[in-house]
Amino acid sequence: MVILVKVRHEDARWLADVPDCPGVHTFSDDFDNLEPMVREALGAYFDIDDEASFDLHMEIVDAESTA
Repeated sequence: MVILVKVRHEDARWLADVPDCPGVHTFSDDFDNLEPMVREALGAYFDIDDEASFDLHMEIVDAESTA
């Protein structure tokens, strides 16, 4: 399963939204820590272990395109 994650950099934070999973949003001050945060949010959404195997497609977009 490949899950699209829309990522934008805003106010010194990296913000992640998962369009196919309503309400799944997270953020991190460091881009390298964003993926584990997204996996944790998806784990809660799907009620599964956040170590579950799925591929994330991290797409960086500008803030205007997600408004």
